[in-house]
Formats: sequence, structure tokens, C-alpha cells
Amino acid sequence: TVESSITKPLAGLVLGPFNHVPHRLMASEARKYAKESGGFELEVTHAATPVDVDTQIAAIRKLVSGQAVVIALAPADPYSHDLAQAIKAARESGLALVTFDRPMNAETLTAAGLPAEIPFVGPDNLAGAEQAAARLAGALKPGAKVAIVDDESANLAGSQAAAERRRGFEQALKKASLKLYGPIAAGRSAEAAGEAVRAARRNPADRHGLLSPGPDPRYG
Repeated sequence: TVESSITKPLAGLVLGPFNHVPHRLMASEARKYAKESGGFELEVTHAATPVDVDTQIAAIRKLVSGQAVVIALAPADPYSHDLAQAIKAARESGLALVTFDRPMNAETLTAAGLPAEIPFVGPDNLAGAEQAAARLAGALKPGAKVAIVDDESANLAGSQAAAERRRGFEQALKKASLKLYGPIAAGRSAEAAGEAVRAARRNPADRHGLLSPGPDPRYG
């Protein structure tokens, strides 16, 4: 008998923390698909914290040295010059690299000698937030007060996604003649965010609606 020396191509999935619900579900589904497909090997890496760029850079370098053919990356910090350099090295090695969830910052990419845009798959945060706020506005009367939850638990604080979602919220509220009230500080954990939202709902006298950029189902 002759044993085949052909190995399956390697793909890498580089994510945020395991406790970030969407990324945990994504990893689970990706592993399931890889197993059912049987056509490639999958290596999944989770960052230790929402801003853990070092783990993501190490994962990219490991995948490059392991001759991966493709990497899907959810950038921990779209403004990280070190992460941009790792992306550049990966692309120069010949593998395909796609970002998702949120794009790398254009200026950061060009400073690293990359195109201002690299392949990205993800939501339009501005349009999505505007649609969500418009849906809420449809249930309220002009002049009603709406608070935005300042959510640090959703891996959004200070990010491009957070800025885009807030701008979308504000645009829709302005169009509907609603008043912006708040924000409501939600803290850094999903539990703290959930309690802040529940407390706001228990004392609704000074506001009529809430908007939050966070995806965590534990908000209640």
C-alpha cells in the first residue's frame, strides 16, 4: 500500500476572548463545519482579554510558520500598529487574510505599508444602530427621553464600532425628535451591564427608552 503524503490545508480563526458570547459561538460553529467538511484543519485562538493584541499577533505568526493558507481575524485593536505589521507579514507570505467583526483602521494599515482597506466581513454599525433606534422611535412620542447604555462589557468601549453605533443612535433619535438622556454607565462585566439596565427599567420616570450597543443576552 502507498500512504498519501498530502496534508489538509490549515486555516486559522483568531478571535476575541472566549467569554465574549458571539466569538465563542463562532468558534463552536467553525469547528463543527471543519469537522463536517473534512477538507481542512482549523486552528482557533482566543485572546485572553478584549484588548489582548499580543496573543493575536503570536497566533498569526504561528499560523504563518505553520504554512496556513487562510486566516480569519477579529482584530482586538483596529488601531494597533504591531497587529498591522503582523497582518502585513501574513499577506506577504502568500496566505489570504480576512478581517471580520470590525475593520482595521485605514490610517494604521497605510502606516504599515498596507492598502487602506483589506478584506473585511462584518456589519454596517452605523446603519444597524440607526435602524434599531428608528424601531424604538416608532414606539415613542416626539419629545420622549432615550438613554444610551455606556457598555464597556461588549468589547466596544473606545472602539470604532462603538463610535459608529452611537452616531447611528443619535442620528435616528434626532430625526424622530427624541431627547437623548444619559448615558447610563454599565461597567466592564456583562453582569454589571445587565444590572445597570435592569435598574434603569425599574426607575423609568426620567426616561422612556434604552439603547445599547451590547450583544450580550444577559442584559435582561
